[in-house]
Amino acid sequence: AITESVILSSLLENPLGNSDRHLGEIMSTALPEVEESLPIKKLSYYFNEKIPAVIAVDKAGIRHIITKYDIVEAMG
Repeated sequence: AITESVILSSLLENPLGNSDRHLGEIMSTALPEVEESLPIKKLSYYFNEKIPAVIAVDKAGIRHIITKYDIVEAMG
């Protein structure tokens, strides 16, 4: 997984040296995958500082990225 914050942190650490790095060098582990039937309240178990999103897989096998923002929007 790669996030905007990881890219920005890398660039801020060393703007000239890190701009030529490959994404694979700064990527973190893959985002967790959950079934679309998972209750929203259980999503909180997956999120932390290193995991900003999950991948929800629907019945057709299509993957959707779900972020904390999406949960707030769904609750509002």
